[in-house]
Amino acid sequence: MNFIDNNDYKCGMINNMNLSENIINEFKQNYVYNDMWDADSNELLINNFDKLFIMILYLTEENKDKLSKILSNEYLETIINNGALIVGFIKIQNARKYIIQNKNFWYVDLIDTRLSKQHIARIMIYKLKMLKKRQFVPLIIAKYAISYWIKFFFTEYGLKTKEQIENFIIDNKITKYNNWDIIYDSIK
Repeated sequence: MNFIDNNDYKCGMINNMNLSENIINEFKQNYVYNDMWDADSNELLINNFDKLFIMILYLTEENKDKLSKILSNEYLETIINNGALIVGFIKIQNARKYIIQNKNFWYVDLIDTRLSKQHIARIMIYKLKMLKKRQFVPLIIAKYAISYWIKFFFTEYGLKTKEQIENFIIDNKITKYNNWDIIYDSIK
């Protein structure tokens, strides 16, 4: 299987990336304003668009063949026409907005990627962690993302059981405004 690598992408805050209008408009039209989002998530994306942390995939002569094997025809056409494609985003929320005593954590409000099996979410969280010098945890876990967050809790913090997650919440003084209990039935 082909994977994207460090030479294929850049991560950063969308308002600092100096992107063309075509790239921004494509992302808004085909992703942000998409029916897949519930009303609250859609409003959150629209109202905080300039605060998104994104991963953008660039087309180069060196990666053209590889990307043609990774991307769908639609995404390949978009990246050929625009030179780049936004493939993932994170909307973070500073923990100070919530009742939390541990300022080392920021909450992920929303995270999503356009490409599966490319570890884009993991790469973005790592890059954001290096940039912000903070740990990240989800505020709300969407049902479609349960398996991702189970894997995340294990790889980032070594948490495998309901008890370990509950202790993590208590030990780190993480707000009760989370819904992490949604994953308890899925923990093996």
